[in-house]
Amino acid sequence: MRITTLTLAVALQASMSLAASFPTSISRQPLRVRPPSERLSVGLNVEEIERSIDMDEGDDDVLSASSASIYVGYDILHWFTAFLTLGASEVDADSDSDEDSSAGLKVSTGVSAYLWEVDVLEPSFMAGRFSFKPTLELSRYAADSSDGDSSWFDLTVALPLGYEMFDRHPVSSEGVDTSLALYAGPAVSYMFGSVGSGAGDGDFVGDDVFGFIGGVDLFLAPTVSLGAEFSFFGETSIMGSLRFHL
Repeated sequence: MRITTLTLAVALQASMSLAASFPTSISRQPLRVRPPSERLSVGLNVEEIERSIDMDEGDDDVLSASSASIYVGYDILHWFTAFLTLGASEVDADSDSDEDSSAGLKVSTGVSAYLWEVDVLEPSFMAGRFSFKPTLELSRYAADSSDGDSSWFDLTVALPLGYEMFDRHPVSSEGVDTSLALYAGPAVSYMFGSVGSGAGDGDFVGDDVFGFIGGVDLFLAPTVSLGAEFSFFGETSIMGSLRFHL
């Protein structure tokens, strides 16, 4: 019993000595270093789409659809970002209809430019930054249903003016910047495609080319943001986003 107790005591003392010396035995220079990209952003988009459309037959209608996609953006220049989204989209079925529907491919590509900014320091409670960041995006949506396939393109140019208010939380020696960014402005959208119907496919174009876009981004940290956006082209569409700025 004494031998067992002595053996356990020696083993415990050895392990404690090893644990105490192990961190100091590791070099502080790694074999490989991956610096932060400082250019890459990834995230998720969720959309609920409502658009007024004109059918070829001359009837007015409303296209209701939804989509979810992955977002990847890359700063080609410090002020110029190219981005891509890839996911699924679906035409929302009429509540009175029993037709089956399934998701199709949603893909988009676009660019955004950070062209101008100016800081406002007074009054102090409204201190923030005005900015101008126009965006161009070309999107393609597709969906399947028992009545036929639907697909459409949407080319949108948005010219929003932004205002960002910063807050500083001293959670470290340097602090972490959080902010609330608001933006709004005119937009142009050219939309065309076809929707499935019982009698076959019907072509359409968007009823309203000129519209309005607005939204808010909450930066929980400089690298993480949550966003909500709405666009109005005869009807109101909304989008939610999550971004990680790597």
